[in-house]
Amino acid sequence: MFFCSCVFIAVFTDCHSARNAQSAGGADSVIAGSRRVSSGTQPNVFQQSVSLVEAVVDTVIVTDSLSYRASVLVRSASGKGNTFASEGEHLTIVPQYGLTDSMTVDPAAPRNKGLLRLRTMKKGESFRGKLSLGQDGGWRLLEVQDQ
Repeated sequence: MFFCSCVFIAVFTDCHSARNAQSAGGADSVIAGSRRVSSGTQPNVFQQSVSLVEAVVDTVIVTDSLSYRASVLVRSASGKGNTFASEGEHLTIVPQYGLTDSMTVDPAAPRNKGLLRLRTMKKGESFRGKLSLGQDGGWRLLEVQDQ
């Protein structure tokens, strides 16, 4: 329900801004969809909400040579802006590997090495990392930090 309210407010605000931009006219205004983009300025940018967590592994389920799903207990969480992960929460996470220019996973890349390290962790082991909530509502592990 909260999500629907946020979407309604965002759409209403963008449409209202687009209507005002059309009324004002001006040679520097371009309407792109329902968002006003003025030449010389940057369009709205959506930032990914990232939570810095310390978590304890409960289970790791390996699905293929790179993919896995891990169930973890969040011991602590912090972040800038909206932090969705909370202390004491049980989460199921999947890795979000960094890709090469050819859209493949390079296991030797530093970021990917950390993500692969979690794949081999056992119940009770802890890690620090960055989590993000994906558009599908699933948790993505962006990075595992060295301890």
